[in-house]
Formats: sequence, structure tokens, C-alpha cells
Amino acid sequence: MVIKKPEFTLSDTIKDIQLAIVTLSAVGLQDGCRYADIFAAAEKARLSLCLAETGLKLRLQYMDQPYEETLVIAMQPIEDEDGLPSVFTVNHWDWGIGLGIACCDWNNVEDDWHADSDWVFVVLE
Repeated sequence: MVIKKPEFTLSDTIKDIQLAIVTLSAVGLQDGCRYADIFAAAEKARLSLCLAETGLKLRLQYMDQPYEETLVIAMQPIEDEDGLPSVFTVNHWDWGIGLGIACCDWNNVEDDWHADSDWVFVVLE
């Protein structure tokens, strides 16, 4: 379980941040892009990675999430129980709302993303 990993931490202080939900096509990417491509494009668009805790906090606050929506949290990957680098997803499907994970190795062509997938980034000031 990713939230039990030592890499997953919670801040001691409260800080307001501005989040943006961005499709990968909005930052100039096409189907089949890899995790490393996503962050290079996001940086050019003045977006940065979220802390891992953002996924958990967003899940707790976003109770009226539309059905069939999945948001991928742009964060430093944390290895799951199988040793696969993963990021959080905030989703709403048949079983209800949830916090999930998605595999996202930096350069693995098997872990490619669709241009219409929705990602959550921090907006740089």
C-alpha cells in the first residue's frame, strides 16, 4: 500500500496551493507520451509536481466528483507493493469514489498515457 511507504509523508503545516486540471493535449502532448515527457511539457507550461499528499487530500475534499472521472496526480512516483513506480488517481466509478494508483515508470514505453487524460498539477506563482 503506497500510503504506508516511508516516501509518503504529510506536511505539518497548512498551505493553500492552486491546482490545475490539465489534459495532456493542452500541454502539447499526444497519445503514447511517457511520464518524463509529461513533466517536461508541464514545466514549460509553468506547472509543477504535487506533493503525494495532494492525492489523499483531494480525495477527501472532492466528494461531488462526476461519475467516470479519473484525475491523475502529477507527483514523484512512489513504489507500490510490487515495486512498480506509481502515482495516485482520484476517481469515481461504479464502486463509488476512490483513491487509486497508476503505474508510471519515467521512461517505460509500456506506461504510456492518452492525450485526453486529466492530470492535476500545482500552478507555479
